[in-house]
Amino acid sequence: MNYLLVLNTDVSNFTTGAWLQDAWLGIKDLAKWNRAAIVSDSDTIKNITKVFTKVMPGEFNVFEHARYNEAVQWASEQLDL
Repeated sequence: MNYLLVLNTDVSNFTTGAWLQDAWLGIKDLAKWNRAAIVSDSDTIKNITKVFTKVMPGEFNVFEHARYNEAVQWASEQLDL
């Protein structure tokens, strides 16, 4: 599964329910992850993604909003094995 997530809000604006829904998405399709691009300018999101990518299969990468097109391109490619 390839995934593109664009975050236009600060992490402090996320509700617990939103975090749980995102976690469930990751867990229920654990073996299907290929690449996930997260578009955000938040340093917190960048740090969370660095930790997350170490425990999940596939590749996860954060792109700043100015690099949106690059994120779309990267997320559409197959995992480099």
